Amino acid sequence: MKRMVHKSIVVTYSFLQIMRGENQMIEDITPCEEVENILSIDFDELIMNGYFNYIFDIDNTIVPACSANISEEVCKLFSYLKTLGCNICLVSNNPEIIVGRVARKLDVPFISHASKPFAKAYKQALTIIGGNKDNTAFIGDQMITDIAGANRIGLYTILTEPINKNSSALVYLTTIPQSIIKKRYDKIKRLALKL
Repeated sequence: MKRMVHKSIVVTYSFLQIMRGENQMIEDITPCEEVENILSIDFDELIMNGYFNYIFDIDNTIVPACSANISEEVCKLFSYLKTLGCNICLVSNNPEIIVGRVARKLDVPFISHASKPFAKAYKQALTIIGGNKDNTAFIGDQMITDIAGANRIGLYTILTEPINKNSSALVYLTTIPQSIIKKRYDKIKRLALKL
């Protein structure tokens, strides 16, 4: 129950912050790149462009929400990135017991109870991986927590589609504000493309 209340407070705060103005909202939540999932990211191109540090969200980005079941493809991706010398950190609003399980399977450091979109956890992750805003990319599925927080400190941001859109009541409740914002974001983006 404590986790649910904490996550609801963070999401509600983020939603209200973003709704303070449409121009600011677009700037706060606009990712540098949008992809279907982490397997469709061109990491080789990112590395060629100087991004060899990666901060990942967990729920619905790496694994389905509230799960520690990592696909074989994702395990291979993380192994591949590590063989290339990439530094990786997981950042999640979830408790240590959940985040730690995923991090141990992938053999990467992590930050739990991150309170995204606040900047503190992103900055801690940069310290852990020895990165900075010029050589680090953040990958997540939530615009109002993941992307807004990473944009706030100037990271290259990649938005993925959620792995499982209908995972749990808590995830569903936290995606309602994102659904509203995403519709407005997509409409503004379509209008901008027409110009």
